[in-house]
Amino acid sequence: MKGWFLGAYAGYASFAAKTADTDAAYMQGLQELPHLAGLELPFYSDLSETASDRYLRTLPKHWDYVLTLLPGTMQSLANQPDFGLASPQPEGRKAAMSRMTLVHRRLHEINARCGRQAVQAIEVHSAPSGPQGSTEALYRSFEELSAWDWQGARLMLEHCDAWKPNGTSVKGFLPLHDELGVLKQLDERVTMSLNWGRSALEAQSGDEPLNHIKKAQDSGLLGAFFFSGTALNDPLYGSWTDSHVPLRLPDPAPWQASQGLLTPAVVTGVCRVLQASPYILWGIKVQPAPASLSVAERLDFLAQQILGFEQARLAV
Repeated sequence: MKGWFLGAYAGYASFAAKTADTDAAYMQGLQELPHLAGLELPFYSDLSETASDRYLRTLPKHWDYVLTLLPGTMQSLANQPDFGLASPQPEGRKAAMSRMTLVHRRLHEINARCGRQAVQAIEVHSAPSGPQGSTEALYRSFEELSAWDWQGARLMLEHCDAWKPNGTSVKGFLPLHDELGVLKQLDERVTMSLNWGRSALEAQSGDEPLNHIKKAQDSGLLGAFFFSGTALNDPLYGSWTDSHVPLRLPDPAPWQASQGLLTPAVVTGVCRVLQASPYILWGIKVQPAPASLSVAERLDFLAQQILGFEQARLAV
């Protein structure tokens, strides 16, 4: 059974009292967690918002990595609304491609540090938000990017919830149908990454992730699947938010999402469908609440969550 890629930054981002010592304790604790293949690393304007070169040196050499550009993409959109690989505005697309040159360099540095191909995938997104996203611009971006030397890493388009004119979208990028249409033109040089919570909140339905999986599988383009949850009227996590709501487990805990929609039974059902895609990467990205949890409590939370996901997967 493949190990999980853990979006561990989601488990630590809300911790307010970060220091070099807490950073080190968190990274050490992550290495003691079971069933992991490696980490999904967030890419902001660089690998770290503070000290990217130092952070690079802390990455364990035995792990594999997936790089996601979503955190930096959202930061950039706040300052430059036309930023993105799908931007019809030349300056917006140019800025996103410039970010990719830095990602490309960091990928080579991570692999050099590990002495092998450690980076398995790069997750990019069909920004900008709103109706301005262009499939033509996205295709041009991927045509250029797929010609770069990624040292064996897979380029993946991570689907986020599509823009809706009624104002209920969270990320508001291109619809899955349009994204898959672009990828079909690229002869499998770029594949699709899906996230349970983002698919669910798009339609405000727990059934939508299975619909998205089927569409990606029918296209032969599913490359990765990450489990994050969402919730409805939850006291900690709200309603239909992209806040990495954890798996709702039967044992009470401070971080329990009492109204979370992602349950072990749901995970088992999804994993059953994913058996038809044996070569995908598997991921978990969950965020503990409240923000006052200590580093030790956050690590306990992650251990409990990983075990819950693994047991649900084995129940297929």
